[in-house]
Amino acid sequence: ICTCDRDAHSSRSFTIVLDSEPTGTVSIPITSDTTAEGVVSASSVSFTVATWSTVQTVTVTGVDDNIDDDNVNYNIVCGAAVSTDAAYNGFDPADVTAVNIDDDTAGITVSPTSGLQTAEDGTSAVFTLVLRSEPTADVTFTVTSGDTTEGDVPTGTYTFTSTTWNVAQSVTVVGQDDNVVDGTVSYSISCSVTATGDTRYQGLSSTVTVSNRDNDVAGVLVTPTVLAISETTSQTADFRLTLESEPTADVSFSIRSSDTSESTVAPGTVTFTAVTWNVPQVVTVTAVDDQMDDGDVLHSIIVDVGTSLDPAYNGMDPQDVQVTTLDDDTKGVTVFPTSGLQTNEGGQMAEFTVLLTSQPVGDVSVTFSAAAEVSASPATLLFLPSTWGFAQTVTLTGIDDNIADGDVSVTVTAAPIVSSDTNYNGFVAPSVTVTNLDDDVPGVSTTAGTDVTTELGGWAFFTVRLLSQPTANVIVPLSSSDPTEGVPDVSSLIFTAATWSILQTVTVTGVNDQAADGDQMYTINIEKCVTSDARYSALSSSSMSMTNTDDDVIGVTVTPVMGSTTENGGLMTFTVVLSSMPSALVTVPVSVSDATEGSVSVASISFSGSSYAIPQTVTVTGLDDFVADGDVAYSVVLAPATSSDVQYSGFDPSDIQVINTDDDVASLVVTPTSGLVTSKAGGGATFTVALGSQPTASATVPISSSNTAEGVVAVSSLTFTTANWNQLQTVTVSGVDDHVDDGNVVFNVVVGPPTSSDAAFSALSAVQVGVTNLDDDTAGIVATASPSLVTTEAGGMSYVYISLSSMPANDVSISVASTDTSEGTVSTNSVHFTPATWSVIQTVTVTGVNDDVADGDVQYTVMLSPAVSADMKYASIDPQDFLITNTDNDAVGVTLSATQLTTSEAQTSATFTAVLNSEPTADVLMAMTSSDITEGSVMPPSLSFSSATWSVPQTVTVVGVEDFVADGDITYNVRLGASSADANYNSRIFEVSATNTDDDTVGYTVTQMQSTTSEAGNTATVEFSLTSEPIAAVIIMLTSSNPQEGTLSTATLTFTSASWNVPQTLTVQGVDDEIADGDVTYSVVTRSTASQDTNYA
Repeated sequence: ICTCDRDAHSSRSFTIVLDSEPTGTVSIPITSDTTAEGVVSASSVSFTVATWSTVQTVTVTGVDDNIDDDNVNYNIVCGAAVSTDAAYNGFDPADVTAVNIDDDTAGITVSPTSGLQTAEDGTSAVFTLVLRSEPTADVTFTVTSGDTTEGDVPTGTYTFTSTTWNVAQSVTVVGQDDNVVDGTVSYSISCSVTATGDTRYQGLSSTVTVSNRDNDVAGVLVTPTVLAISETTSQTADFRLTLESEPTADVSFSIRSSDTSESTVAPGTVTFTAVTWNVPQVVTVTAVDDQMDDGDVLHSIIVDVGTSLDPAYNGMDPQDVQVTTLDDDTKGVTVFPTSGLQTNEGGQMAEFTVLLTSQPVGDVSVTFSAAAEVSASPATLLFLPSTWGFAQTVTLTGIDDNIADGDVSVTVTAAPIVSSDTNYNGFVAPSVTVTNLDDDVPGVSTTAGTDVTTELGGWAFFTVRLLSQPTANVIVPLSSSDPTEGVPDVSSLIFTAATWSILQTVTVTGVNDQAADGDQMYTINIEKCVTSDARYSALSSSSMSMTNTDDDVIGVTVTPVMGSTTENGGLMTFTVVLSSMPSALVTVPVSVSDATEGSVSVASISFSGSSYAIPQTVTVTGLDDFVADGDVAYSVVLAPATSSDVQYSGFDPSDIQVINTDDDVASLVVTPTSGLVTSKAGGGATFTVALGSQPTASATVPISSSNTAEGVVAVSSLTFTTANWNQLQTVTVSGVDDHVDDGNVVFNVVVGPPTSSDAAFSALSAVQVGVTNLDDDTAGIVATASPSLVTTEAGGMSYVYISLSSMPANDVSISVASTDTSEGTVSTNSVHFTPATWSVIQTVTVTGVNDDVADGDVQYTVMLSPAVSADMKYASIDPQDFLITNTDNDAVGVTLSATQLTTSEAQTSATFTAVLNSEPTADVLMAMTSSDITEGSVMPPSLSFSSATWSVPQTVTVVGVEDFVADGDITYNVRLGASSADANYNSRIFEVSATNTDDDTVGYTVTQMQSTTSEAGNTATVEFSLTSEPIAAVIIMLTSSNPQEGTLSTATLTFTSASWNVPQTLTVQGVDDEIADGDVTYSVVTRSTASQDTNYA
């Protein structure tokens, strides 16, 4: 396993050497299966016959990809050898596993993160944003201000790609003007990843601190500060108040006038809020008209100090406004009118008013006087300081002198005013001119009472008087312009100086002339007066108009003038009589205007001078025409009379208006009009149609269905003529299958309205025939699945099929989800059906997900949520869910690169790799132990696998242990004992068998230190030691092969497991045998060993 560090593009190497000499050159290709993570120094290595045993080194160098993708495993692939040596050709060496250590970390670099400053005048600040590593997908940042009232980011989003990730992007923060005196305010800018497919960058964020410098100052702007207003019409002027910055709380100012007798203000208080602070508030100053001549007055409008919870504005004293009230008052007396007034001698009055022009400081007395033609009332007017402003009226009354002296002009004069007010005392009011009209004129006055008389003696009257007193008696003659029409009851009237004004009544009586001559106009003549008074004798004559009403009338009286008949023979009668006696026979023709509707009993009626007043009766009989023409109005026509009496000749009596009540009804006769039943399976029903009366023209009756989605009719119209109008015609209605679960649907077959030139039928309304179409559809969701509800972690799929059982009225959506997306996913999150696609089966593909965890076959559910639709039949229908089993392809276990190892007591080692077969749900700690630590040891003491490193092989080294015991080759086990919160791995034990090759032999070593003894007593020494450690004490029994030549210092040597390798010395003593037997060779004989160690026994 090679581990390379990306930071320094570090390298690691491995070696390759052949195990035996080839017969030809052997080339082995070398490649990296992931060049994005690591590259090799050579594409191949070659071995020749001469260099086959020379180790060749391949260097692997890590590649920096700038991506935070963790440590990445890859392989250095040693390809199949190429050689002419058949034994090596095609031989595929083991690949080398490499790990490229990642030096990249997903992150954001923001610079600077503090110390930035904006200002309310729009001054901006800039910071930069850049990624720390290359993303695997575009990374979009949303940059927002934590306080947009202080600062804002015009460009809210910034996107980094795999090519621009390390290019810093500038973010501009613009200061915002909040109009509030709030000093320098600190706020934050948040930079958050809001969109990316790179999980390493999801959720990352950073914050930049910015301060916004304030540009607002508390103040009150008052404009204008000088005003002038006039007392005239209480003139007004305005000034305005505006705050110079937005307050943090409401600010109120009280406003008042320093002299309320000169001006008033409105409103008395103005309040500014955080919303209206910059909206000018108008204060209106209104002049007070004090009615006094006091000149122009200067005073102030005082704006009191402000009250507010905002300390910047609380207690602030705005500038006051200077106001001058212009005086409009001047002393004087107004008299109106001063001319054009008229009175008369009959007592007619005239008036004028008097009013002071300003308020006095004391009482003011004004006196008026006139000549003998008029009188003034009251003559003296008194004005008080409290009532001076109220006009006072002087009434002038004409004085009747009974003299015809003509119209007289009179001047009403005012005396000098008397008052304690020096301005008014002695002031003279204007004079008034008035004309007194003379009411004394000569004349005869007539007054109409009534002006109509009658030939039956009815009377009228009028009254007569003189207009002025005469100087002598006056006789007024009377006459009629036509005494045959009317006459006065007197022929003259007499008026004296004493009775001239007393009304005298003239009664006029009408005269009956027995002639039908109509109303006649005539007059009663008032002739010229007879008198010695020249004024009256000079008067012209006059007259009174009268009308004498005639009581004789030419006419024909008809009673009654209207009535009714019926088509079944119903009668009516009326009478006719003349209004006055004719001078000759009068004949009136009688007929009907419509002989199809009625007839009269006589063709004419006649009246003579003796029978004119006797009523004559005419009978009218209704006729049946069999046509539904409704109640028909017709007339009994009384034609103009024929007579030699010119008054009656051509006189046209009133006709009699008659209604002939129809017994025929224009109608559509439909049977039945309800209770019909059809079905969506095509079941039909019938009804019949006929007309209720004979039409005057053919009638076409449209036939239609009000809901063709539920039922249709076999014919679109029926035609009825004057011949077949009462013959039944049959209409067939057939049900329509609409595939919609809409229940039994009631619809109508609409019969009519008819079209015909016969107005009675064309005016008919349509007839509704009620039909119920029986439903055969049921709202439902059909959900089925493939026979095998099984997916596999290898990507095996299952299928769910969904369709609707009936057409919905609106779109239907069904959400589809897997309850465990770590085991299986669905191909779509929802299926959607429309009224057009409801029957099309939609397939949801369920695909198993490989989780690398040995979790067994796991069941999960494909959930079909309740339907969502505006069609209430489908809304909330909950389809069947499907239980799916995802077949696990992961097995709990450990893959060991070797199951049989060989070590030796010479401490040679062996290695193997261990890797988990499946991803654990929790870290797995493998305790490494040897079943016989006297034979082999294990390094490291433990291995740790996590959910991230479970598939990375880890190397275990086993080293043989020297035990110095000749115990032969010993087999022992390397045990991997798992402990984990993952129950599948916890307490699992895995073993690798190992054999420790023994390098010890049973025996002992004899070392002859000195081999010659002498009979003179010289000694020799021999050292003994065991060649291996015994498991029990070993006794070596010794003898001399010739005790006559040499003896041993001990007959036994004992070795223990502690002293087995400590040499023990045996001393051999030469023995003098006194025989000249020459140098004799003898031996130290090891007779046997004694031990409970069977190897040594």
